[in-house]
This record gives sequence, structure tokens and C-alpha cells, in this order.
Amino acid sequence: MLLYLSLLFALVVSNWQVPLSDETPQHVPIHFAMDREYEAVVQVEEVFSFQGKDTALTHAIYLLSDEDGAPLLYYADILTPVCIDNICKPMVIEIYWNLLGAYVGYAVDPEAPLTKYDHDLFEKEDYQKLHDLLLNRYSILERRELSDLFDTNAKPQEKVKFKGQEVDAVSGATKKEIKESVVEGALYSCYTAWHLVHGEVVQKMDAYLDSIYTRELASYFLDSDYEDYQSYALKQLNADDFEQHLARITAIFGQAKPLLRRYILKKMPEELWKDEYTTVSFFQYFAHLDINTRTLLIKELENAHPQALRLLAAGVQDMTKNQLRSYLNYLETRPDLMDSTIEEALKKTLAAKDYSYNYLIEAFLKDK
Repeated sequence: MLLYLSLLFALVVSNWQVPLSDETPQHVPIHFAMDREYEAVVQVEEVFSFQGKDTALTHAIYLLSDEDGAPLLYYADILTPVCIDNICKPMVIEIYWNLLGAYVGYAVDPEAPLTKYDHDLFEKEDYQKLHDLLLNRYSILERRELSDLFDTNAKPQEKVKFKGQEVDAVSGATKKEIKESVVEGALYSCYTAWHLVHGEVVQKMDAYLDSIYTRELASYFLDSDYEDYQSYALKQLNADDFEQHLARITAIFGQAKPLLRRYILKKMPEELWKDEYTTVSFFQYFAHLDINTRTLLIKELENAHPQALRLLAAGVQDMTKNQLRSYLNYLETRPDLMDSTIEEALKKTLAAKDYSYNYLIEAFLKDK
């Protein structure tokens, strides 16, 4: 089949002329997630090549950088077959990835728009659906071969001739579970594009990042608004770096998703908790955190500055029953840290009479 595909594609391209890229991105992206970086691109450098499911072809990857040479994006100008039966034109598409190998957008040549079965042009909503599909790293297409996507019981719709032999033009109807994810009439285009975006190229980008990862790039990742960049940068930090970037890390903590918040707390060097500013920087977010992150913060009380106890006392009404028990149990083991500020805050919660677990606070104060 690969030999057949290679021969067929060579014939198609020879009769359908499309100018290949001269390395520089040629067209403004239709859909894009990193406009600021795209607008800053000045330098273009070929860094490696890769193959996709169309393994007969090799594609060049370019690193796009700003005027100072700082890396911004990866880019590939793709010309690839999208129909094994010569019904559709080859696909010309410019694909972009961020520096971690995550797809961020694509562009097409207005003179060579994407097509569906029988040369039908993509509609506006088709381009959006393709973008949504490519954004999905865990698409159902990941674990499927092309032959798995068709209903094998469906009869071919027509025949075409290749080298004097008749072959199926359309293998059959797209399976229902696949149909909702792809552009109708463009299954092979979607399948090929998805595997180009999420296949071998991602591992190559990951390996290449190691060779260009500098302190400057680490700071760019950490200071960016992209959570995958933030997460990657945090994982590279040692204890000294963690302290140096503490202000930025606490800001990330306040707005991050739960998984990244928990990672930050688990990686936090224990000795940093003793600083009052550090403790306040994290515990101030308590009321706005998910339940699991709140629990992790409470577990840090034994390492944290005593100011954490005062902050939590003013917001015990945000605690679950188990969290409140943990907090009060810690106060019982450290009576030396129990001061008038904490006591008054707990009494104020009792007086409001609208907290379900006031009876625990009442028993604690009575025993005290």
C-alpha cells in the first residue's frame, strides 16, 4: 500500500503544481493560539525533519525565532497525499507547534484550499472542526489505523483505475464513533493531519528542546501565560531556583489548575515555608482553592510560619469537616501558637451560626 501511495502521489503532484515553501511561513494562520509569538517571528532555521503516517515522505521542521534569536515556535510547510484513491487533491497545510511540541495552529494557501471527497471545498466550519481535532492530543484517531475507521461491511461507492487495475475509490462508510470527530467527507485528510501533528515530530521536538533550553528560555517559560510552559519550567527548577523565582511561582499558584498547584506544593522546599512572606503568599489563596489543594496546604502547617494559622482561622468556614479537624488537631498539639487573634476568629465563626461544623469549633474552644 505504501508503494502504491508513493507512486500515486508522485503522479498527482506532477500534474498539479503547487509552489513549495521557501522556508518562511507563507500565509496568515486561520486558527492560532499564540498570536503574540507569531507576530514576533523574524528568523527561520531548519532544525530537523520527520515523517508521519505518510511514511513515503519526509517533512522539514523550522524553528521560528525573534530578532534576538530567542526561539518562539516550530513550523512545517506540508505537502502530503490525503486520498489513497486519487479522488481528492494533495493537502497543502502550514502547521505550527509551540516549543513543547503542542499543536497551536495552521494556515492554508487561499489558492490551494483544503478539499473533501470529490473536490468539495472545506467550508468555514470545516476549518474550525479540523482545528478542534488537531488540538485534541488524545483523539480517538491516536490508536486507530486507517483501515479501522471504515465500516468494512459497506460497499465501495465507485472504482478508479490505477496502472490498468481497478481499485476501490472509497473504502466504505466512516464508522459512527469516528464521524463526529472529523470533517465529513475528509476523513483521510483529518487522519493524516492528526498523525503528522501528534506523531514522531513531537518526540523530536522534545529532544531538540533539551539542546536549546537556556536560563533565558526557562525564564520565558515561567513568565509566560501558558500553563504547559509554566509546568515544564517548574519541573526543571532546583531548590535555589525555586527560591529565586518564588514571587512568580506564588502568582502561578494562585491561578493554576489543581494538578499544577499540587505539583508546586509537593516540590516546595521545606525551609522556604518558615518565611512569613512565603507562607502568606500561598495561604492567602486558601478560600479560592480546590478541596485537595486546601488539604495539602493544611498538611504544611507544621512547616509553615505561624501566620498561616491566623489566616486559616479567619476562613475556617471554607474547610470541609476533615480539614477543620486537621486544623484544630494541629492547634491542640501546638497550644503555644494559639493566640487571641485565632481565638477571636473562631468565636466569630461560631457566632454566625451558619457553618455546619461549628460543633467541632465549640468543643475545641470548650476544651481549651
